[in-house]
Amino acid sequence: MKKDPPPSDGTESEGGSIPPPRDTSLPFFAYGSLKPREPAHHQVERFLSQAPSPATIDGRLWIRDGLPLLELDSPEKELIDGFLLSFRPELSEQAYATICAFEPRNHYFWKDDVRLRDPRAPVNVLVGKKLEKGRAALLETSSWTLCDDPVFSYGLPEVESSTSSEAGAGFDWPDWPRFFRLQMAYLLLWSAVERYTALLLGPGLGPLARVKSLGKHEVFQAAFRKAGITRRDQVCDSRDPTDVYVLDPANPPKAALYYYQVRNNLSHRGKGAWADGEIVRNSLVELKRILDLILERHVRE
Repeated sequence: MKKDPPPSDGTESEGGSIPPPRDTSLPFFAYGSLKPREPAHHQVERFLSQAPSPATIDGRLWIRDGLPLLELDSPEKELIDGFLLSFRPELSEQAYATICAFEPRNHYFWKDDVRLRDPRAPVNVLVGKKLEKGRAALLETSSWTLCDDPVFSYGLPEVESSTSSEAGAGFDWPDWPRFFRLQMAYLLLWSAVERYTALLLGPGLGPLARVKSLGKHEVFQAAFRKAGITRRDQVCDSRDPTDVYVLDPANPPKAALYYYQVRNNLSHRGKGAWADGEIVRNSLVELKRILDLILERHVRE
């Protein structure tokens, strides 16, 4: 449907959602987290009129804050791989509203009626905004995927190494060096979890809001159940002992908040109770298993 919003030239104000493209009847070229097999594809899948089809566009890919950014105007172009997403006519406005709510306005703006290289079709595409700022780096591949993000491709193997070497046995106190190594691994693991939630739910949400939404999301609940967590426990906010977070195998939403509070407690005052070592050790093993199960659906075929 044709609209006449203000020109989308990337100069609009930073607050709120991205305004929709002028013509919401056009298909969408997806090259980031909304692609098939990437975390956020579920956000638009229900609006599709047909299966996504591979497509290419002339441009360059950049990465900033873990987000892929397309540049169209550079003289040094190459073929960028993505997918053509066509929406059902009666749902196209809703589909674009979902995309606009998901993608952060301070990173993207719309280019309307851009023609793909293959197939030669007009599309709407989100283009990277202010690439000269924020230490954006040129991506060395023609296609972005979660699998290539350094947090997952390099960070998680380090977490796995630490988990294997440090988390296999219970604590024989005092062993503060081991405790701190487990803390480091757990914080790195949470860097991966937070990156995943941004790609799954939208970078615009705050960390706590993403954790709450993750706990309610089918992808987390299915992995939590499959991981076979049987432990029951509770932790308190280190700043407010009356604020309690419960690990209950029957309650995945509360479990997500429990693991997050364990992470938050690490960044505050030092630990004095011997039981804290076991809490971090068990949480590291369990949350690593849950994230591994979640990421199985995104492994490149």
